[in-house]
Amino acid sequence: MKVFVALLAALTAQMASAACPNQCSGKGRCTNRKPWVTSTAGENPFRVNAGADDIGTHINTKKKDSCVCFIRNEDGANVFDYTFPDCSGKVCPSGNAHNQIPFQANDHSQVIECSGVGSCDRSTGKCACQPGFTGKGCQRRTCPNDCNGRGKCHSLTEIVELVTEANANLDWTSSGLGYTGKDAASSHGCWCDPGFRGPDCSIMECPSKTDPMGGKGSESGRECSGRGTCDGSVGLCQCQSGFTGTACEQQLVNHI
Repeated sequence: MKVFVALLAALTAQMASAACPNQCSGKGRCTNRKPWVTSTAGENPFRVNAGADDIGTHINTKKKDSCVCFIRNEDGANVFDYTFPDCSGKVCPSGNAHNQIPFQANDHSQVIECSGVGSCDRSTGKCACQPGFTGKGCQRRTCPNDCNGRGKCHSLTEIVELVTEANANLDWTSSGLGYTGKDAASSHGCWCDPGFRGPDCSIMECPSKTDPMGGKGSESGRECSGRGTCDGSVGLCQCQSGFTGTACEQQLVNHI
């Protein structure tokens, strides 16, 4: 009888340990309830649908014993915090995909790990972003050359706001400028300091004044008063023949 009890206890223990792999690594619950996952094509496969209980399971949908990993809140949505059959792998932060094919109404709202431009380190749950992307979920583009220390990196939304503020004297429409595209917060560009321009603020602007011949000078956005070319590497004007001055703003007398 004692032997039978011992064998029964051993068998029970073996069955209990075999029910879920690795006892879910202590990062999930062994249950016979089906886990809640998103069902919309293109959405984050780790996102937990509304209606899930506190760990993301169908309350009334049974299946064989399996691990349902613990969840976390990410930007207002519940996602599984761990993955793999034994919940041993960490789920990385997600973001709107940068390079996925549009789906549904031809939108770009796919939400995937590392925004589709990075690799997930399952041991740490951190994204290793590809060059040109940054953020915990690789959700933001970087600015070229970090603006060379001659400007600040801003999102497209912020740049539109800065342009509006810097040109408040212009006759904007009643609604003003705005940008609400899918990349409004993810795409970034350089807002250069005064005296610099270019995608990475690497070009030095040259001085300019009114055209000494009465043509289109600085008032029309022309550098070097419209009478020279700008060397953007040093910010110096190379004046046309017959003109001089730091901004080519002077005409030489009796020049032939």
